[in-house]
Amino acid sequence: MVSFGHNRDSMESRSDDSWRFPLAYFPSRIDGKHYVVNADTDKALGIVSNRTRMVAHGDLVDAVQALPEFQRLGGRETSTYIADGGGWFARHYTFNDIERRIATARKEVTVHPQIILWHSVTGTAANSFMVGLINSFCWNGLVTGDYSTYRRRNSGGFDLPSFAAECGALIETFHHQTHWCDRLARSPLDPIAAEDFVRSEMFEREKSQERMIDLVEDHMADYGPNVWALYQAMTNYSTYSDSRNGFELRLTQHAVNDNRALRLAGRRNQVQRWITTPRFKSLLAA
Repeated sequence: MVSFGHNRDSMESRSDDSWRFPLAYFPSRIDGKHYVVNADTDKALGIVSNRTRMVAHGDLVDAVQALPEFQRLGGRETSTYIADGGGWFARHYTFNDIERRIATARKEVTVHPQIILWHSVTGTAANSFMVGLINSFCWNGLVTGDYSTYRRRNSGGFDLPSFAAECGALIETFHHQTHWCDRLARSPLDPIAAEDFVRSEMFEREKSQERMIDLVEDHMADYGPNVWALYQAMTNYSTYSDSRNGFELRLTQHAVNDNRALRLAGRRNQVQRWITTPRFKSLLAA
């Protein structure tokens, strides 16, 4: 028997291997569609085309971790998150053996490579592989620019070896990203210009604008008036969802999509859109 419904998942990292489950498929009452099912529990996770065979979370993780480019990064810390009853999965890898220094006029910070893997077996979200940096001073996950993300939908045409190969190529962009962060640190930014960017490019709601402007001011107090401080405020927004930045997530007890990890993933996508706008790029020093 196939069961339905999802439990609310927290942002706590999973220490077990419950996300490593095989997939099965059961017919639905909708023409041309079948259910994707956790074969260990018989829980239905989503409904997709009959032509679609999903890749299990564990198979994707194994393919990525077997890449020579991945293994060359050395020792790692790993955190795993699930949402939508196990249908959506995220894995964060931080490689502390590799470090680079980013220096502003006021503060120097150490950054490490970070890889984030997002995967869905429900057909509702693209598979994403991101290579970024993490700031060891505040543990903000740094969402970098044009070269950092590879996405492919988990559909009937999804090819796991090709996806893994593209991920391997993306790992090699780490050194490019540290140069990009250096540019942010070297790019002065007037606080008035930062406020204008927040209001014109980031949020429409005034309350959200004011919260972000306060966050930018706090980071400029730490790092000085530069684009790095603006960027750190953005990544703080995409990393935390509590009183530390005023952007709390109000999660209800029973709603299916009230999954903290999934909502923060959406914020990372927001940050990536902001930093790839022509307006943001115009703020950077040559």
